[in-house]
Amino acid sequence: TYPEEANRETFLVVQIESPEAVRNAAEIAAVEGIDGLFIGPGDLAMRIKRSPAGTPSLDESVEIVAAAAKKHGKAWG
Repeated sequence: TYPEEANRETFLVVQIESPEAVRNAAEIAAVEGIDGLFIGPGDLAMRIKRSPAGTPSLDESVEIVAAAAKKHGKAWG
């Protein structure tokens, strides 16, 4: 019974640290077994600064990830 118990007690959170991950946040949040999304603000901000014009800002990225998490009933932070 250990595998079943361990799976019930496991909490899987993925870290969003790139503009590509932000663009794919809804698809990531839709994955069964993922319980939450966590934004890595330092790494994400650094990568946003080096991205082409039109890339969502850090604040916009947070909103995108939060909306994706909410849509799929996932925790986020």
